Amino acid sequence: MVETKELLQFKDGQVLFSHGDPGGDLFVIEEGQVEIYREKDTIHLTLSYMHPGEVIGLLTCLNRRPRTASAKAVGHVTVRKIPADSVKKTLKDVPPWIEIIIKEFSIRLTDLLDFMIRQQEQLESARLEQIDLTFQAQTLCGTLSTLAKYHKQDIDGSSYVALDEIQDELMDCLSLSEERIHAIIKVLQDAGLLKLEKDPDKDRHIIPYNVMVSIIDMARFIEDAKLGLTKKRAQHHFRDKTIRTARAIVVYARNMGYDTKKSITLSYDELTAHLERKAGVKFEISSLDDLGDLQLLELYDSSIQLIPHKLGRSIAHIVAYQKLRTHPSTVGRSQNAS
Repeated sequence: MVETKELLQFKDGQVLFSHGDPGGDLFVIEEGQVEIYREKDTIHLTLSYMHPGEVIGLLTCLNRRPRTASAKAVGHVTVRKIPADSVKKTLKDVPPWIEIIIKEFSIRLTDLLDFMIRQQEQLESARLEQIDLTFQAQTLCGTLSTLAKYHKQDIDGSSYVALDEIQDELMDCLSLSEERIHAIIKVLQDAGLLKLEKDPDKDRHIIPYNVMVSIIDMARFIEDAKLGLTKKRAQHHFRDKTIRTARAIVVYARNMGYDTKKSITLSYDELTAHLERKAGVKFEISSLDDLGDLQLLELYDSSIQLIPHKLGRSIAHIVAYQKLRTHPSTVGRSQNAS
């Protein structure tokens, strides 16, 4: 007989054991329901719910491996704990070859279970990816640029789009809240990709129509950020100094009258002498290393070569993408989804 002396009580939400804890002891559910789950980053993955009469921890009891998942009470739960040593005593009379088979079978089954759980985690991660701010920003940028064609208005000789007037259409098309749309717009603003102005005559927010090119480019960048060089750029951790220097070089080129859409060469001596005075940032060669490694400009022994407009746009895309990925509403949405 297996000894089952210890009767344990758990309140709602209390954890019986956690993923990675030493395995061995069995738990027989006497009353209530137990959730078996795994957590990784912001993902909470429910694997199963177990009910009275079912045994928890059978595989790790047989092979003594760490727990492959966590278990917690759903409502009030009573379990009977069977110590691993009791199970071992019971199996001592089993022929050695049967014990070997049981242990080998449990190990293989545990490995298969762990593989299946990892696949589920990847699927859940992919599902959550679909609701984060980057995905929504991509769809918003595409929809905004399309709606802008039909809603642009002439104000003092220039074309604008009244954000307040198309906001309801954006919300309906994308199933996004007003708060969510404003969060994305704010990130695009801060990155320099979108300019939001105030129409003094009608007290409304308007967007210059010519920025729609930047908006379309941002949607493409988010799509391309899934692979290749763009993915490396989007996920690279740039130092603040590198971002400031890159932006300052673009400003410098514009202030000095260079054609910012053509390739130009700037010497280190020129940048050292004039960058801080013309663009407000002191030049340091070391701050360009990441830009060269990621092919945002070309580094030479005494100069750099770049297309200022392209560098500025790329930096804006990267900054916006990384802010979208780490925005508080992204984290909150992911947690709520789990």
